[in-house]
Amino acid sequence: MPRGSAYSGRAVHWESLVEPGGSRQGFLAIPFRTAPSDSWPAEVLLRSYDSQREQITSFWKGLLSGGMQLNVPDGVLNTFYKAALQHIFLSVQRDVGSRLFMCPCGTYDYNMFANETAIQVRWLDMLGRPMDAWRCLQPIVELQGSKPFPGRFQDASAIFHGVRIDADHDYTHSGYNLNHGWILWTLAEHYLYTRDQQFLRTQLPRILKAANWILKERQATQRTEEDGSRVWEYGLLPAGQLEDNEEFQYWYAVNAYAYRGLRAAAMAVGDIDPAEGARLARESASYREDIRQAALRSMAAAPVVPLRDGTYAPLVPPRTSLHGREFGWIRNVLYGPHAMVDCGIFDPHEEIATWTLQDLEDNLFMGEDSLSIPDADWFSRGGVPLQPNLVNTFVSYMERSQLLQALRAFYNTFAISFYPDITAFTEWVLTLGRGGGPFYKTSDEAAFLTWLRLMLVR
Repeated sequence: MPRGSAYSGRAVHWESLVEPGGSRQGFLAIPFRTAPSDSWPAEVLLRSYDSQREQITSFWKGLLSGGMQLNVPDGVLNTFYKAALQHIFLSVQRDVGSRLFMCPCGTYDYNMFANETAIQVRWLDMLGRPMDAWRCLQPIVELQGSKPFPGRFQDASAIFHGVRIDADHDYTHSGYNLNHGWILWTLAEHYLYTRDQQFLRTQLPRILKAANWILKERQATQRTEEDGSRVWEYGLLPAGQLEDNEEFQYWYAVNAYAYRGLRAAAMAVGDIDPAEGARLARESASYREDIRQAALRSMAAAPVVPLRDGTYAPLVPPRTSLHGREFGWIRNVLYGPHAMVDCGIFDPHEEIATWTLQDLEDNLFMGEDSLSIPDADWFSRGGVPLQPNLVNTFVSYMERSQLLQALRAFYNTFAISFYPDITAFTEWVLTLGRGGGPFYKTSDEAAFLTWLRLMLVR
């Protein structure tokens, strides 16, 4: 407020008398920290504004000029690409004590969901920005074991999840068991993009610790019944929290991402230690088979589901010991059985992948707890869930060479997620035209643009 102002309300209030034919200028300064009013005289603002604006503009142009550049006929995608990169950089905050960079998945409201930070890291790596990618990944890797996630696990020291520096500086958000596999996969993939063997040698102890944690923890479920048959959850990780839902179960998505991380670690480690890489590859293949057997048992124990053409398809529940559907879109759709296709437990060309996609399209994407749409708009407005950027049906369709279905998933996702007035995505869609979630939702933007990159470079 101007010096001497007697106004003490909660909103900014400024008055000035404007003579006929006259004019007045008002300047609003929003400093990074509180400053006394006499440090912002109008003449200083007037004198420095143009030069400061030019300096900031040059900074952003220089920052965005590095890495992959996008130039496609659909100009709105070019604009969105640059905006999403800006949103990531705007959202990063630095912890003063540790000097680590924290990359949340939402500019406001959210801290570090490790799996969604990983989505941004993967996109930055794909853009040829490895230093930016590592700055986002580094705190989760270097703070390995700093905070456990909820579950019946024996050891927390190797877990990739927590971003806890001390009691007063804990950037961890929620308790997703998905995080460990996501981060191990992303860390290994970061090396596979850069092929920086010195980096890999530095990170090797952490990678092996994380990989061996999976192998050790899954030993707890390698049990048999009295008749010698395997328990349903044989070889899976102990029960724990999936995502926002907090109940402990043996979730197939959690194990699928752990497998994906283990497989990627085997590929990376094999470059500098072939014997250790081969060991991890054997272990990941064994783990994959255990997940497959449990999921196929679940499919056999569940009733078939009707499809729109009058036929029926087998149903794969999202966890063990369940004879049908789970409750809610997070369990059934967001991290339902399609995660096993996306992570390579099932090949995209297997029948079970076809049945899973059919169930998503014909039932779950139009369910009451998902993005409900009228049957008449099944094609032009459908094919996407509440939070479409976390369900990689686009990738599965591309792998299956179903290009029309892939394009439908791609453009319908963009249409329901995009705010053209601010060039940003919503996190999730309550109903068509009504979004929800924080601002900006950087991970969902990065996930969609990862699809675009995969469409152009395979």
